[in-house]
Amino acid sequence: KKEKDEKETILKNLSIREKELKRLIEEQRRVERELENKIREIAENEIRSKNVVYSKLTPEEKVLSKSFESNKGKLPWPTLKGVIVSHFGKQEHPVLKGIFVNNNGIDIATENSSMVRAVFDGTVTKVFKIKGSKLVVIIRHGNYLTVYQNLTSINVNNGQKVKTKQEIGIVNNEDSNEVTTLHFEIWEELNKKDPTLWLSK
Repeated sequence: KKEKDEKETILKNLSIREKELKRLIEEQRRVERELENKIREIAENEIRSKNVVYSKLTPEEKVLSKSFESNKGKLPWPTLKGVIVSHFGKQEHPVLKGIFVNNNGIDIATENSSMVRAVFDGTVTKVFKIKGSKLVVIIRHGNYLTVYQNLTSINVNNGQKVKTKQEIGIVNNEDSNEVTTLHFEIWEELNKKDPTLWLSK
């Protein structure tokens, strides 16, 4: 009877935990959808207003695009230290079987209060906040965009030019003294790219 009661308690706790995990996944999906919609809106507006497509870039922007492309697999990491804890694309949730999550970029676990750096020369396109999440910085590199999400403070402004490895903000987790996560994406115009193919090994 004691073993049966213990088993029922464990199952009850697992059920509660599963509901909480599903709620967190739904909230994460909402944030991801909002971020993707915002990136698309920014990119589409720039394409319409500034003709930010490769064929219509200025000579300087074309050089920047080619330089960004030629550094594929050699870009510095957006954090000084870190490990990828969630990869690009569709994957099964590590705890909830049969639940799949889709990642438009990668998630890098790093030390709490770490500085976040631009991975390449570019111009800050947008700094904004998503409801239920933290600050986001988008940097344009010719016809490429890099996205840095989950920042608690920002060192740059819209329209500011930045250099490779320039510190753009801090990633912070108020609930932990040790580890936090940076969400990082790369887009070519309106196409999402796998950042692991672009960052240095």
